[in-house]
Amino acid sequence: MYLKLKTFVLLHWHNKMIDKYVKIENEASLSKSVDSGAIINVDERAFDVYISNRNKRNAETKRLDNLENELSEIKELLLKLLAK
Repeated sequence: MYLKLKTFVLLHWHNKMIDKYVKIENEASLSKSVDSGAIINVDERAFDVYISNRNKRNAETKRLDNLENELSEIKELLLKLLAK
């Protein structure tokens, strides 16, 4: 399948470099870097959702780690009590 490409310039927010991208026709959120040839998803909303989900997973992982540590401490205390 052949996709028509349209050239445009995008200002990167993270390093303020100007790179040339080619918009991929029929794919509103995808562009191709002229320099590297990489296909890039330029949908900022999708990126924000990804970051939000990642942060939620990280918070949940920390919470579970804390629960595991507390359970281990309780187990150690119970074993010490039973040993007396």
